[in-house]
Amino acid sequence: MKTLVAFTKALRFFWISTLFATLFTIMDLGLGIYSWVTTVLFSNTEGFLRFALGITLAGVLLENLLGSWTRRRQGIMARSLIRLQPGLQHVAAIEILIQAMKGCSHETAKTIHQELVRLSGKDFGPNPADWQKWLNTQKKLIQDSKPPVASRQTSESEPSDSDLHGNSPTSSFKEGQ
Repeated sequence: MKTLVAFTKALRFFWISTLFATLFTIMDLGLGIYSWVTTVLFSNTEGFLRFALGITLAGVLLENLLGSWTRRRQGIMARSLIRLQPGLQHVAAIEILIQAMKGCSHETAKTIHQELVRLSGKDFGPNPADWQKWLNTQKKLIQDSKPPVASRQTSESEPSDSDLHGNSPTSSFKEGQ
């Protein structure tokens, strides 16, 4: 899956770079690039314009396809997370669902909303900002309820350096008895 993602990123970068070069060529800022490209590379203006139109349409279709795959993958991941721990308020699953809700279609958002309601027992509607606000509040409550990490204290079974040398208050108390 990682190779597919890397490949699509490289393809997207190539497409955007080609679009930028095409736009720069069409704008022809008085450098003679357009005339050079249409005579040397394409041998006529029509060939270059067909190339520009073709690369633009192919890129738009590719972006639509990649968006569809991404949304489908996010939906599958969200459903898998929910199946792993049904009925539990799993913070990571809720975070992923909120992120997935931000850039998805209306139907996917409706499904994600239903799963968020099922996971959390709350209903904040289809707006991911409201869900994120609630999640941040929950995280803050969890952090505030945790006791601060105390420094390691020695127990009676583990004598400290001062106990070994007889300098501790408890050792002098024991000696005085």
